[in-house]
Amino acid sequence: MKYSYALTGAGIPVIREFETDKTAEIYEGRAVGLENGKVTVNTENGVLGVCAENHSGNKDILNARADGDRIRVDITSLGVYEVNMPEIIVNNGGAGIISCIKEGVGENMAGCEIIAVKKNDGTFISYKNGIEIKSVSVSGEYADISVSGTTDLFLGDILVIKPFAGMTVKLSADGRGIAFDGNGAEMLVTGTNEGNFTAEAVFKNKIFG
Repeated sequence: MKYSYALTGAGIPVIREFETDKTAEIYEGRAVGLENGKVTVNTENGVLGVCAENHSGNKDILNARADGDRIRVDITSLGVYEVNMPEIIVNNGGAGIISCIKEGVGENMAGCEIIAVKKNDGTFISYKNGIEIKSVSVSGEYADISVSGTTDLFLGDILVIKPFAGMTVKLSADGRGIAFDGNGAEMLVTGTNEGNFTAEAVFKNKIFG
């Protein structure tokens, strides 16, 4: 994720340095938290901000800070970040029902739209008006997504899902995007850009506001 703007009207992000473990592996664009005063990828106790540099935890002759004990973090108050729209992996699809791998799928997807499909044969389909998601049912390893109309989808196809402004989503497993379900921190969608399949979102639980 990358900084877009702040709801406070701030034009540039607020970057500050914090302590971290020298061996911590944290990369630019990942949401981070604090544990015992040190930056960590764990955001269960709240989000500090977004990492503003790469810290591999290993010695790097091209980056003296890669294994340092301090790291730069964007802690902008009410910062809005650009993220890729969530992608869902298809199991199969037919008349009004799409079966998907449940990872990242949530029942809160009702009202969202499928705006594109990355086909498993390498082709790409864009839906100008979107396909509305009516409801979602999650069971076991899969989720059934009810949509308007018939879909010609197959195992391995990838759906690009457009969230709607005002909905609450989760931080994705890699800490750099959003998902509709998971254990990550919560974000609030503020807008979308269909042209490049991105959304903008703000964290709901920031340590410093």
